[in-house]
Amino acid sequence: MKRLSIMLAALVLLLTFAACGADQKTEETTPNYKQIVKLKAIPQNGVELEQEQMQAALDYIETLLDDAGRSDYTSGLNYKDNEIIIKFQSDVSDELVEEISVLPQLTFRDSVGEILMDGSYVEKAAPNYDQYSEKYVVNLEFTADGAQKFAEITEQYLNQNIAIYLDDVMLSNPTVNAVITGGSAQIAGDFDADEATALAAKINAAKLPLTLERELN
Repeated sequence: MKRLSIMLAALVLLLTFAACGADQKTEETTPNYKQIVKLKAIPQNGVELEQEQMQAALDYIETLLDDAGRSDYTSGLNYKDNEIIIKFQSDVSDELVEEISVLPQLTFRDSVGEILMDGSYVEKAAPNYDQYSEKYVVNLEFTADGAQKFAEITEQYLNQNIAIYLDDVMLSNPTVNAVITGGSAQIAGDFDADEATALAAKINAAKLPLTLERELN
């Protein structure tokens, strides 16, 4: 009986030690967040947002944070309340918060800067490796209305340049060599795989029917 009591006491001590070790490990690995930023996605014209649209907005924000050299964060989506939540382990500047709170604008412009169409006509953008040029590119697919509009534009501006802008940064300025009726276009440049992926994420954010509004914690 005495031997059984000793064995039970040792087992209780072992379990207690294991539990304490688990608690200590959890405490050590749980990040200590210093600042939490919540962004409310406001749909345009009262349209209900889709999960893919919320994810596209988050992908864009993460691209900006990566560009800014920030890796000390975790992010997530609250679909019920249309919230994007970013938790930082260190302070984040107001300038960076403001930057990630504004979605980019994609435009197609003529040689004098007149806007011919915008990103709302783009269905999606995707990075791709072009076997012919052996370079990474970003492929654009237009909506049905976008395909028709782009065909009309390329017919009007045949043998002229149509520039593609993201905000005020020119991405490409190709010459229209033929009327494009296939509903797609390509952005070529000196991209690596990561840059093409980041650019596609920015373009996908530029076409979203929503704005972001910071919520005060």
